[in-house]
Amino acid sequence: MPRAKVPGAAVVPGRGDAAMARAHTGDALATLVAIMGNGDAPATARVSAANAVLDRAWGKPRQDFEFSSAGDAVAAIQRARLRVHRQRDGKPGDSGGNDGVTDTKTSPGGG
Repeated sequence: MPRAKVPGAAVVPGRGDAAMARAHTGDALATLVAIMGNGDAPATARVSAANAVLDRAWGKPRQDFEFSSAGDAVAAIQRARLRVHRQRDGKPGDSGGNDGVTDTKTSPGGG
């Protein structure tokens, strides 16, 4: 016998409630956008909402760094910072070489 749905109860994926949860997607996104734009909301709530909206719109950012030594982490952070500055300034992204930092990524297509 199926369980009765309790209003406000948590949705457990895999129990047929996914469709019910999807039905609230519009309201959930509208709530995130409202929080994001609410200047009176705490900054942490606004940033969290903005990240959630961006993740849903564009997907989560790739995490494709692999390090073979502690020095690689510093170089990767420097490359990432340069990439962010270039994107912000409207310049071409990291082309894998002319940023003055040796690229030590070992992931496919990197470097």
